[in-house]
Amino acid sequence: MANFLSKRLKLIRLQAILASCFFAVCVASAGTATFAWFYVNRKVSADYQSIVATDVKYIKSCEYYAIDHVTVNSDNTRTYSFNNTPLSAGYAIGKYSRAFATEEHQILIKVTLNELYSTFISTATADTDILNGGHSWDAVSWATSNNPLSSIVAFNVYAVDQITASGNYLVLSPTADNPTTKYSFVSMSGETPTYTKFLQIGNEFTTTADSVIYFVIDYNLSAIDSIYSYNIGNAAFESDSGITYQCDFAIRVLGAGA
Repeated sequence: MANFLSKRLKLIRLQAILASCFFAVCVASAGTATFAWFYVNRKVSADYQSIVATDVKYIKSCEYYAIDHVTVNSDNTRTYSFNNTPLSAGYAIGKYSRAFATEEHQILIKVTLNELYSTFISTATADTDILNGGHSWDAVSWATSNNPLSSIVAFNVYAVDQITASGNYLVLSPTADNPTTKYSFVSMSGETPTYTKFLQIGNEFTTTADSVIYFVIDYNLSAIDSIYSYNIGNAAFESDSGITYQCDFAIRVLGAGA
């Protein structure tokens, strides 16, 4: 029995794909692969504006940029190149696939700040503790739709000088001690999850003359592995119709001391 579950787990990890809402195309082309799907908003319109709470007291504007390609450097760090044209519609984090080893699934969010404040903090707050104070995925009612996006998401914040405009791209080159996906609601100790409802993303920061900061939204891969391990045998995770995740958190930028 244990050997069967081990083989089954390896198969699910190989086939599991996290994708955006391009449902019909992916199902038609991918056959019997196992999917997890999500909408990154509180509605079905796939509008990423709901991820960042655009309080006009602190934020002038918010723009979103799709990933174009990821370069693996000689020291095994990654350089992320985003298309240097803001998205106007159809925002979507790209699919994550172990089977096809795709790395292009991040999205870059540019936040222009109000000069009224010189120092800011950025936070992420979830609607509720999905684990109810516990350390098991059994607190979540996993289904084919409306699963909590906070269970699989991760993000980081970057100062304006860490993003370089190069031709048609906005380029982020993280160092080994400043990875792209660092902050997440779920932390893992082996297969045991812990959930934190409130996060401060990075330290308090002082704006530059440009008054701009960037967020990168990505996946929490260790949480994904744990969730799929837990849901072996759950028909929803093996269905061709897929899984949807609904955004259950908001990122906020606040003037320090406000």
